[in-house]
Amino acid sequence: LSYDRTGEFQTSLYIKPDIFLLMLGHNDVKRWNSGFQSDLAWYVQQAKAAAPTDSAKGIRIILAIPPWVKTTRYGIIESGMVNLVQPAVRSVASSEQVQLVDLHSITVNQANYYARDGLHLNRQGYGTLASALFQAIQCNQNGVCEIGETCSSCPSDCFVNC
Repeated sequence: LSYDRTGEFQTSLYIKPDIFLLMLGHNDVKRWNSGFQSDLAWYVQQAKAAAPTDSAKGIRIILAIPPWVKTTRYGIIESGMVNLVQPAVRSVASSEQVQLVDLHSITVNQANYYARDGLHLNRQGYGTLASALFQAIQCNQNGVCEIGETCSSCPSDCFVNC
């Protein structure tokens, strides 16, 4: 667990957010360890424990599968993302019963989304990710009216309260 000591992670828990977005895996695939899945589950559990006490709905956690890896530079390899990171993220989302957003599928083979280094996204790529995450917040069509969903953005989930 390396992120747990960072100020950013601690602050994200301290502010008790209504929605917690979590995406890990790109840098982890460079030095893969078999503990990635259990570490990721721990982060999700920490986010659940940080739920706002004044909210009847608790916290909404969205776990994301990282984007496609265009390059082999920097030791981050696409096959590692597909064969190691993706199954671990999917498994944690399922076992922890949190929403999953697949950012890999919307970026795969979209070279125009990447900066010159082939690893980091450009404005268009980050815009695509932001749109996908925004849509996930607005409606995940799971039959439950959750934080961020409304009658107009997600009638399939919020029809009872409309």
